[in-house]
Amino acid sequence: MRRQGKQPGIIEGIWPPILLVLVGVPMALELIAPNSFYGVRTSGTLESLDVWYRANFFAGMAAVVCGGAAILINLAIIRSTTIREDQKWWLTLGTFLLAAGAAVGAGLLAG
Repeated sequence: MRRQGKQPGIIEGIWPPILLVLVGVPMALELIAPNSFYGVRTSGTLESLDVWYRANFFAGMAAVVCGGAAILINLAIIRSTTIREDQKWWLTLGTFLLAAGAAVGAGLLAG
C-alpha cells in the first residue's frame, strides 16, 4: 500500500518523538501525582502512591530515552539517500510507535 501525498520532512519526522519526550520528562521526574488523565493508570497504580510513582518513573524514562533515539533515527531516515521516498513515512511512523510502545510497556511492567 502506497501512501499518497507529501513525504516526511524534518519537522514531520521528529515532532511525534519530541512530543513523546516532552510527555515523559514530568513522569520521569515524578512530578505527576495520581490522576485520571495523565500517566500510567492501572488499578495497581491508582491504589498505591509507591506503585504510581515507580510505574510513571519507568514509563517516563523509557519515553525520554526511546523518544530521543527515535528522533535521531528519524533524522537519519529522512536524510537518507538510499531509502526510497515512499518508504520514509512508514519507517518514521514505525520508529515512533516502537518508542511509544516501549514507554507504555515499561510503565505496565513496573506497575
